[in-house]
Amino acid sequence: MSVSVCQIRVTSEPQRTFFLKLDSGDDLGAGFVLVLCDGVSAWGGEVSEEDVTREARELEMEREKYVEDLWLALAGKGQKGDHTFHLSSSSPNSGTLHLSYEKVQKNISVSERTAVVLLFRNTDEQSLLGVSHDRSPYCAE
Repeated sequence: MSVSVCQIRVTSEPQRTFFLKLDSGDDLGAGFVLVLCDGVSAWGGEVSEEDVTREARELEMEREKYVEDLWLALAGKGQKGDHTFHLSSSSPNSGTLHLSYEKVQKNISVSERTAVVLLFRNTDEQSLLGVSHDRSPYCAE
């Protein structure tokens, strides 16, 4: 079992501090659980192996490369500035958030989703979500 927790910067919410917890088995491509926390509320979501495979196919990436990029983004293992996060709500007061990221390559932003998952305030509910990550010095395993 692999668990990592990183502080992330969400460009759409620059005044808030967020932490992203990634919980997976030995193979991230087999699925994983995410928890996003701002110190007041927490949102959770689960991504299945099928979700990972589908997203890689939709992005026209080799699955292994996609899983590697996913690990760098979600576990905070990439270089600082490689990824930027964005947070949006499906509707006001819904409690459901959508976390997405962009991968920055040579000063050009490339939109990229990680397995699409919705984060719920009540972490016992599960569905799909999109996530990514900007490495911070506060990452730990």
